[in-house]
Order: sequence, then C-alpha cells, then structure tokens
Amino acid sequence: MVTRFKNLCIFVLFVIIISLCATYSLGVFDICFLKSVTEKNYNLGEFLYTGELLHGKFQNNGIIKLNDGSIYSGKFKNGRLFGDFTYHSKNNWSVCGIFENDDLVVVNSTTNQ
Repeated sequence: MVTRFKNLCIFVLFVIIISLCATYSLGVFDICFLKSVTEKNYNLGEFLYTGELLHGKFQNNGIIKLNDGSIYSGKFKNGRLFGDFTYHSKNNWSVCGIFENDDLVVVNSTTNQ
C-alpha cells in the first residue's frame, strides 16, 4: 500500500512538471506573469528609453532619446532593433528604414529638414 501511494505521488509530480513545462513553452507564463511595463521612461545614462520592457529587454514600439538630441523611434524584438524605424539626428536630417536583428536591411528615405 505504501509503495502504491509512493508511485502515485511520483506520477502526480511527473504530470505536474510536464504540465508546467508545456504551459511555459506555450508562453502562458508570459501572459499571466508578464514582466513588462508599457510607456515608461528608463534613464540609462547615455540615453533615455521610453517604451516596453519584456524580461529586461526592449520590446515592441519604443523611443530612444540620445543625450546629443538625436531620436530613434521604432520597433524592438528581444532587445534588438527589429522592424520599421525613424531616426532624427540633432542636425535636422532623418532616415527611415527597416532593421532585422540589429542589421539595417532597408533604407526607405533620407531627408534634410
């Protein structure tokens, strides 16, 4: 009887562990325990970031204001530049384009304002 109870407890523990692993891999924990803050300012010394953090990394839409007055506004994915962006320099020119994993892949336009 004790051995049967012990085996049942081990089986239940195994099922719980498998269930937790499955829900984690599906991203359920990110939904329930989202570690993000939307539209908050983060002063990081050399620049000011306004946007969302997910697990301590820049995520989705955000704005980086450099100390020299330049502004980057665009998308981030896992802390990397990813997607459409616009960069306005302190010297009144701007660039629009697309980043993928911190690599510039498309420059749509450059303008002098």
